[in-house]
Amino acid sequence: MNRSALLLAVAAGALLALAGCTTTPKADVDAFEAYVLETWESYSAYMNAANSEAWIGLWDKNGVQLPPGRPAFEGRSAILGSVAAQLAGTDFDDFTINNKEVEVSGGLGFARGTYSVKLTPKSGGDTMLFEGKYLTIFKRQPDGSWRIYRDCFNSSK
Repeated sequence: MNRSALLLAVAAGALLALAGCTTTPKADVDAFEAYVLETWESYSAYMNAANSEAWIGLWDKNGVQLPPGRPAFEGRSAILGSVAAQLAGTDFDDFTINNKEVEVSGGLGFARGTYSVKLTPKSGGDTMLFEGKYLTIFKRQPDGSWRIYRDCFNSSK
């Protein structure tokens, strides 16, 4: 075995050993996933009801939203302003969010999946169906709860 192959084998073994040391217990992942599902139910319900004040309560105070085609919204007030403006001009209906993957490690966890929502302009016009994907990072709060910390989403079409 040449030196490069030996170094690669040692590095791969070290990474595998480290991966085994950082495995999160299944109970922690299951509890986090249950919390994420509950969050998505609230998230959808608040958007469908145009309740931006309740919706922003799901976010960490230092949250960042990364919407498609727009600059990042940093902090609750910027995120709330953006969502309140959307809700003022658009009705959200049948907003559903589905997890494809959920992981947690220490004070951070993430969920990745798909969403669909029907949007109707309040000024009139046809209802449009949007389907897309998301990646959201959650941060554990001092009280043990979780809040949305980073959120990125975009359309699949």
